[in-house]
Parts: sequence; structure tokens; C-alpha cells
Amino acid sequence: MIRAAAQGDADTIARLQLRAVVRAAGEAVDPEQLGTVEERVAGWAQQLADPARSALVFDLDGLLAGVVAFAGPAAGTATGELLALYVDPPAQGAGVGGALHDATLDRLRAAGFGTAWLWVFA
Repeated sequence: MIRAAAQGDADTIARLQLRAVVRAAGEAVDPEQLGTVEERVAGWAQQLADPARSALVFDLDGLLAGVVAFAGPAAGTATGELLALYVDPPAQGAGVGGALHDATLDRLRAAGFGTAWLWVFA
């Protein structure tokens, strides 16, 4: 089930994000450059408290499999923006990311945005 992320999800989201980044980056990133879990929890708590931003989670009976953060408008534009999209490694390939992406675009369209930006790493 996709639902709005809650303040109480910040710790779980931060840990999920860290697992996804480590999986994606592998040995290309020094783990010390990733920051601490506590820093990530604080960042997500701030994100979830910001009324200009939104986040959705893919919740599998209380286990979070993915998260997407989005906002609109992007700096100085009338464009929505997908800020972050992370899927927990065990759930990768199961459609979680696609479902979160599509749900985000639906919400941005409903808010009146005709376009959205998504930054990705090659």
C-alpha cells in the first residue's frame, strides 16, 4: 500500500535510504562520506515536517519497502520535482519504485503540475 509518510517513519526511511545507497554505489563511495544514520534521520524528520514537501512510502504490512520525496514548484519554476526515490534492496525489481514514481506523478498532476523534474545518477 502506498501512503503518506509520517514523522514516525523518519528512522525507518533513513535506514532504508542508506541501504539503497550502499547497494547502488557499492565500492564507489566511501561509507564515511554517507553520513551517520542520525544525520539522515534528522534530514528526513525535517523533510517530513516541511509543508512545501511531501513523501510517500510503500508500506508492506508495516515494513517500508520504498520512499519517494517530492515538491512543487521547483526553484523558480512551475514544475514539480521528484527529490528522492529509494527502494530497499530486498524489494528492488518488484515494482515498488515504479509504483511510487507513478503515485507521485499522479499527485503532482492533481496539484496542477504539467511537468516534473527527476535528477538521477548515471
